[in-house]
Amino acid sequence: MIYDAIIIGGGPSGAVSAFCLQQTGRKCLILEKKTHIAEKTCGGFLSSGGIKALQSIGLDVKELLDMGAVPIHKFIYTRNGEKQIHPYASREYGLGLTRHLLNNWLLDYAIKFGAEIQFNTWVKSIVHKDNLFQVNGYTSSNVIIASGANGANNFVNQDKHTILNKQSFGLSAQITGVTSLSTDNVYFYITGENGFDYFWIIPNGNNIWNIGIWFQKVPKDAVSQFWFYKEKIVGSLFSEIEFRRKLKGAYCGNYTLFKQTSSGCYAVGDAGGFNSFTTGAGLRAAITSAIDVSMEIHKNNN
Repeated sequence: MIYDAIIIGGGPSGAVSAFCLQQTGRKCLILEKKTHIAEKTCGGFLSSGGIKALQSIGLDVKELLDMGAVPIHKFIYTRNGEKQIHPYASREYGLGLTRHLLNNWLLDYAIKFGAEIQFNTWVKSIVHKDNLFQVNGYTSSNVIIASGANGANNFVNQDKHTILNKQSFGLSAQITGVTSLSTDNVYFYITGENGFDYFWIIPNGNNIWNIGIWFQKVPKDAVSQFWFYKEKIVGSLFSEIEFRRKLKGAYCGNYTLFKQTSSGCYAVGDAGGFNSFTTGAGLRAAITSAIDVSMEIHKNNN
């Protein structure tokens, strides 16, 4: 069987790519290296722009609210002890939710529309011959790399250390606890001298809070900084803290790791360098880049 697209990675960008292509009658196969969809290094915030992008392809995010996500109406920034409050416009909102919830919801829709998925499948090479791609014994007309910033290194013929030094970096964990913080706000605490690095507290629903720190350039003491601000900020706002997910770190794909080297091969999300270097926000870009690439594949194959 020849697939219309093999998608490497079952995260948001991979799932959205498959969903969009299946809607146009294309046949897709997702190859996911994990044995199941798990939590990842992510704040768990989907912006209003990301919501609108999902709505544009026919997905109703109100389903996520029924499944435990919470609406976000304000951004609260604290810089040098001073707070700035930035509310969304009327009728607009973001979502606070776990990546596990978002990923599975998107994958369920892709599969519902006919996409296939293989878990526990590592991809280390892509062979392009006679206008077709061979990936782990499967054949397709197109390949979409949606494997994130770290995973995309397997397909880049450049020095990995040089590439990673150009990436931003994040660390995050999930906690439960008692707090007076509102669940319809996200909280950012500017930490870096460059005015961009920040520590965050984001409600993920069901009394789950995502805490983390983001750096434009990863410092040697990144983990120590996380624990310092966790004690300084979270410790003053929460009691009875318990870790629901331990600390994890990952590079963010704000630097283009992969450029199209042959017709029919694309990269989306962090793998394509679509993450924002000034904010570290990537979910909206993961979704919109997947939509754009899917539209291009559909157009080119008509």
